[in-house]
Amino acid sequence: MSLAVRAARGAIWNIGTSVGTRLIGVVGTLVLARLLDPDTIGEVLVATALVLTAKQLSHIGFGQYVIANKPDRDGVFHATALMLGTIALAFAVLWWLRAPLSAAFGAPDAARYVPALVVGAFLQRVGYTVSRVLARDLRFRAVAIGNSLGELAYPIVAVGLAWAGWGGDAIAAAFVARGAVQAAAFIAAADRREWLSPCRLSWARTVEILRFGVPLWIASLAHFASRQWDNLLVSRFFGAHAVGIYNYGYNLADIPASQVGEHIGDVLLPSFATIAPDQRRRALARATSLLALVVFPLATGLGAVAHTLVAVIFNEQWQAVAPVLVILSSLSVVRPVGWTINSYLVALHRTGAVMLLEFIKLGALMALIAALSPLGIEWVCAGVGLAFAANAAASVWLVRRADGIPAGPLVAGLIGPLMACGPMVGAVLGVRHVAAAMGWPATASLVAELFTGAVVYVPAALVLAPATSRDLIGLVRKALRRGA
Repeated sequence: MSLAVRAARGAIWNIGTSVGTRLIGVVGTLVLARLLDPDTIGEVLVATALVLTAKQLSHIGFGQYVIANKPDRDGVFHATALMLGTIALAFAVLWWLRAPLSAAFGAPDAARYVPALVVGAFLQRVGYTVSRVLARDLRFRAVAIGNSLGELAYPIVAVGLAWAGWGGDAIAAAFVARGAVQAAAFIAAADRREWLSPCRLSWARTVEILRFGVPLWIASLAHFASRQWDNLLVSRFFGAHAVGIYNYGYNLADIPASQVGEHIGDVLLPSFATIAPDQRRRALARATSLLALVVFPLATGLGAVAHTLVAVIFNEQWQAVAPVLVILSSLSVVRPVGWTINSYLVALHRTGAVMLLEFIKLGALMALIAALSPLGIEWVCAGVGLAFAANAAASVWLVRRADGIPAGPLVAGLIGPLMACGPMVGAVLGVRHVAAAMGWPATASLVAELFTGAVVYVPAALVLAPATSRDLIGLVRKALRRGA
């Protein structure tokens, strides 16, 4: 089986399982908004940010080392010991500092949620450790199934316990359930000897792992901060109510980019690492254009239907999510471009370049949020999108400078899919206008808008991005035939 087909099959499994479980997760999140008040959700968000920050600080590129370097069992055991040892130390420190840290962020009651969240995060780290061995061996199906089972457990437990009156503890318990289910699934799928065969720990091997991982660690910390610390800044500038609006809008806008683009990125890293060096440049341009063909219509389409979607799924107190969703979904189109180039650079061990790109993104994000906050939450959302656009532009420039890849082919592969989104958005907005004029209920309008968008985009893509469309169709057909 060719590597392209294996990568396509991995992407199909990752995306297929993720989309379904993510939809269930979104529904669960929406139900939670009706069961829990914004203050409670805000407290849990602060506690989660603290726990995940400690978790991120303890992850020094160990998982990427297992995938990119394909070490022997001794090397994998070293990485395992480091992954679990460092997170235990980080959580011990957080345990003692949870009260003052929670108070420092204006949410003293967040400290009560930290212990349960720590347990859940540790279980997630165990599962992640094993999943990197599975990904190294291109066992994407097992990774996708394990992730999906955990993501299914989370909303079921959270909604059930919130309905029973657990309050914020329902979210903390769901966090534990997700980590436990994922860890159990990955451990069951993997050969224990591949990741837990004891060996004498070597300082030389430890230094080798750290030398590879430290730049990635710094870069991933910056990436994490760009995903979590914006909530803290929004809370600082606008208060808890705005955090609820922003967080829900961001999470909805994030679905096309993270739940499709990021899972393709999970497949690209081991795939790029296996491709011969002389073929990687062409593979990068190809992967970027294919990713654009899939993600661009999802992101722009979500922005086009945002007002109707919010009217259908939220009550009156949440209608302010609509403009936030429009801005974030439309500007998040560029985010997957950075992920593709990130996977390429990691496969080439250009971890310093990855670190630089993440700091550019973090710096732009924090600066734009702070600078635009006096203008209101919608301008802050625009700043978030512009920060990711700056990261994508810097990624294209840096890969050209670092590896001599011209920007032309990369950018050219994006033009066709982006142009195909134009007729789709126009048709969706036209349908919404007609539906409003005819007095249709919001649900009927939403169905019509979604159907129209899909019907218009497919032929538009075939006309405006014919080569990429045929390439995607061919890869999907081959992957499905292999899987039959």
